[in-house]
Amino acid sequence: MANTTIKNARYDEVMLYFEKVNKARNHPGFTFLFHYNAYRHESKKLYGYTQFMEHYNHKHPKTKGSMKIEHIAGYEVFIDYAGKKLHITDKETGEPIPAEVFVAILPNSQYTYIETSYSQKRKNMITSRLCPGVLWRRSQGHCIGQTQNRQ
Repeated sequence: MANTTIKNARYDEVMLYFEKVNKARNHPGFTFLFHYNAYRHESKKLYGYTQFMEHYNHKHPKTKGSMKIEHIAGYEVFIDYAGKKLHITDKETGEPIPAEVFVAILPNSQYTYIETSYSQKRKNMITSRLCPGVLWRRSQGHCIGQTQNRQ
């Protein structure tokens, strides 16, 4: 807990509210502005947004960590699916269809490729339009999931 000389009811109230904010911090779609607006509705004597954030950052300081990793250009690609699903609307029925978001990034150049697919199954990842280009293994000379060699 942060050390402070502030001792009043308004400060104690915002410190208790920060416990709820901190628990929600890792949930998808979290924003401080949303929680500040909720705090505004709950509190009678409130802090402004800037002071709210100042007290939060004092109570829960950020841990700064960085690590420089050297990447050989064109040698590796990072792939993953984004956390939240999107919805694609069927043109004929108007029905929303859930879609996964496939993301690939070349770490040296920061080039990013994004594509939607219906699931995260291996078949969908392999048949992505990326397979001929990015997922091609240099050492084996073939694309993951393909039997045909590439020259």
